Amino acid sequence: MNLKQLREARGITQTELAKQLGVVRSTICFYESEQHSPTPEMLIKLADFFGVTVDYLLGRDELYAALSAPSVQMKPTAETANETELLTLFRELSPYLQDLTLQTVRSWAGKVGKPGEVNIQKKA
Repeated sequence: MNLKQLREARGITQTELAKQLGVVRSTICFYESEQHSPTPEMLIKLADFFGVTVDYLLGRDELYAALSAPSVQMKPTAETANETELLTLFRELSPYLQDLTLQTVRSWAGKVGKPGEVNIQKKA
């Protein structure tokens, strides 16, 4: 919750905020330490007081901004027929051949192999 950051940015003490909202200081302290959650009505009062959305107050604005960004792409849930076949064949390989296959595919994709993996490069 962004309550403490909002309060401090405004230069308001917990006591002053509590007085404005008609609660005791310990209530604000509990909200800020997340020992208690504000009621929906109190969330609205807090959001109105600070001039922010309830989502922002709860720290959810960043999440929604990231989800709505055009660069974010959802991964498909269904595998293609080629992916299914590849996975089936891969599972039939021995662990050694699985390591070789992974290293080869990583090199094609421009990825570096993980430490401890088999090196298939020929020695001179």
